[in-house]
Parts: sequence; C-alpha cells; structure tokens
Amino acid sequence: VVMPIIRWNESFLIGITEFDQHHEHLVALLNQAYDKLITDEPMENTDILLSELRAYAGYHFGAEEQWMIEQEFPGIEEHFKQHSSFCREMDKFQKDLAGGKALVGIGVLSFLVEWLTNHILKVDTLYRDFYEGKKSR
Repeated sequence: VVMPIIRWNESFLIGITEFDQHHEHLVALLNQAYDKLITDEPMENTDILLSELRAYAGYHFGAEEQWMIEQEFPGIEEHFKQHSSFCREMDKFQKDLAGGKALVGIGVLSFLVEWLTNHILKVDTLYRDFYEGKKSR
C-alpha cells in the first residue's frame, strides 16, 4: 500500500458536516490518483480519476457557494474567484491531457494537494469563522 499524498486529519474539519464530508472525499480522490500514478497503472485510469475529482470539486463548489449566498457571507466574491480559478486550471490541464500535451505526474498532484490544503485551511476557515460568529450572536 502506497503512503497517501495527503493525510486527512482533524485540522481539515471546518465544522459544517456536509462540507467536511466533501473535503474528505476530495482528499480520498487525490490519494487514489496518487496510488494509481505510483503503481504505474495505465494513464487512462488516472485520467478518469482526475475527471472525477474535477466533477466532484465542481459539485462541492456549487454547494458551498449556495450555502454562502444563503448565509450572506461577505467574502463570497473572493471565494467564488478561487473556485473559478481552480476549475480553469483543472479544465486546462484536462484539455492538455486529452491533446497529448501533458501527462498526469507528481507535479499535477502536488498542485492539487497544495491548492486543496491551502483552500481548506486558509480560505474555507474564513466562512467557518463568519458562521461561528453568526451562530454566537
């Protein structure tokens, strides 16, 4: 068994169950892609996983954004920009893969790990803190 590229731990919990479950699933998908890359599985298997990761990220972002609208989160615009930027990067990467211009490599997975970790630990905590403050009023 390959070591995970990113280990799920309590520091990733933001206290909103639905989003914590989404984040944990995204981490699991990243680890599956890493496993396939390290064990030299055929490239198309890794491509399929990355497509699933992109689709699930889109689903998660949609749910998060809807929640932010309902909660009237003031940092919504910047948060949406981060989501859009990630989706553009993933779409460009998938296009390059399909066109044979790129392979799934550790660099791509490192980008995904870094982005996801930073997003959960720094960006998502902003709406968590807002929500906690709102609940305590």
